[in-house]
Amino acid sequence: MSQRARDARHTGLASALSGLSPAQATGRLLEQDLFLDWAPVIESMPAGQAIVRTTANLIVRFCPSLRIVPNTELAAVVAQVMRDIDSSAEPDRTPRPNALRIHLGGGSRGDVTGSASGWIASVSGFGDELPPLGEVAPAIGAHAAAALVASQVFAKALPLDPRLAGPSPLTQFSTFDYLADGTNPVLAGPPTLAPSLLAGVGAVGQAFIDTLVGIDARGNVAAVDFGRVDDPTNLNRSVLALERDLVGEALKVELAVRRASASGVDIEPLAAPLVHVIAEIENGSRTLPGIVLSALDNRPARWELQSLWPDLVLESATGDSMVQIFRHAHGEATACLRCLHREDAAQEGPSYLVRMSALTGLSPERLRAGLEDADDRLADEDIGAVAPGVLEIAEKHVGRDVCGFLSDVERLLPAAADLPLVSVAFTSYLAGVFLAGELVKASVGLRSPLIGRYQIDPLATLRPGKPFIQRPDRRCFCQQREAIVAAIRAKRSAGHFA
Repeated sequence: MSQRARDARHTGLASALSGLSPAQATGRLLEQDLFLDWAPVIESMPAGQAIVRTTANLIVRFCPSLRIVPNTELAAVVAQVMRDIDSSAEPDRTPRPNALRIHLGGGSRGDVTGSASGWIASVSGFGDELPPLGEVAPAIGAHAAAALVASQVFAKALPLDPRLAGPSPLTQFSTFDYLADGTNPVLAGPPTLAPSLLAGVGAVGQAFIDTLVGIDARGNVAAVDFGRVDDPTNLNRSVLALERDLVGEALKVELAVRRASASGVDIEPLAAPLVHVIAEIENGSRTLPGIVLSALDNRPARWELQSLWPDLVLESATGDSMVQIFRHAHGEATACLRCLHREDAAQEGPSYLVRMSALTGLSPERLRAGLEDADDRLADEDIGAVAPGVLEIAEKHVGRDVCGFLSDVERLLPAAADLPLVSVAFTSYLAGVFLAGELVKASVGLRSPLIGRYQIDPLATLRPGKPFIQRPDRRCFCQQREAIVAAIRAKRSAGHFA
């Protein structure tokens, strides 16, 4: 199968991570035969339906040679969705003897396995037998598990350069506190969402909507995006995009409305530039909800969104195979979106920090601190967060400056240090899951462990460091003009924002 335009956004990443040429890497992904099966009992469970549907959706976007083994009503529905996503897919074909097996729901081994319960996603890149799928609410873990399983399939189908990463061992990852073997709060039933404004209905925004619908959430989301499905690569990273949407250049907000139809999530589609919606809020013709969600990918739009100064800002974003979730509550001593995306940030090379964080396992904030302070040394406590592929290098640099450690990593992995910023389906989806999880926590009164930022690269390790505090930038508007921010919020609260 020859290279396709729809694969362009992840071809460079696949090439850099595998050491293969772009054509070879894409060929491996297109031709790798694999099959999906699951424990029959999970078909009657909403979480089971979610993990099956989402796993197939994500994998077929980069591996069209995915076969569906069970012969059930759910399997038929999933197979048709796969064909709608990629008309070259043949989910009903018999898999070849050497096909990779993906098994969901526990109770059996495979090449990659996934299961979930509540906030917990269980995954094994070695195909370990996992605990049975649980019916604990909310089923956010099932959606995260689908993304993590897809990341392991991506790694095995290439395969990845072993110096960079290998299959992840059995991990139970909590989407509540972002820790392996983390906590799993139980909700009494489907979550009722606080009203929110979502800016951006691209790959991350669509994953956010898909997750909310999949966990049977109830509530109102105003979704802002005037973009269309007008690029073939939308089909390989946007979970709601189908081939017919590309032909008709469907509005992205229409995809969100379609997914939420007949669900408890009420999408208000705002097919307009963000600045127009903000103008409506400022002139009083539209009410600003207390929670604002960013799935944007550019600094000016993020600044515009932060200029509303809402009670809570949540942002999810991706870069290469890295996922980031960010939280800023007004009144907490943490960074805002304007602090995070400073005007001069491009001069400081944030993409370098993100890439090196993906390679080393250390957070960009930790790396930045080491680069800015020559006396900051790599410490024993840093070693626990270091990615396995560079652990040997890190151990030699304990007690020495961070800059020297990064220099050695760059010499070992020169190609990976220059990766282009791209997107793959499972990273965008995981980012959307995190965004949905934070909205649920805020809506039902669960105190979020996220005070600042959290980052994970599922291709590097499923046991990264915990969330870290993001301090405000003293040069930022939020610090220099606190009185103005307070006045803006007061006017809006009084009903005369102008």
